[in-house]
Amino acid sequence: MGLVNKNHDGSELQLRVADVKDGFIIVYATLPLAGQDLTFELELLEIK
Repeated sequence: MGLVNKNHDGSELQLRVADVKDGFIIVYATLPLAGQDLTFELELLEIK
C-alpha cells in the first residue's frame, strides 16, 4: 500500500505503509534509491 505526501513546493514524496497497529500507521519515507548501489561516472576538470 502506498501514500503520497505533497510538499509546500508542490513536489511529491512516495510513502510506503510499513505497519498498522494500535491505531497508528507507520510509514517509510525513504527515497526510492535509498539502499541501492549507485555507480557514477565523473570527469575531474581541475584540482586547486
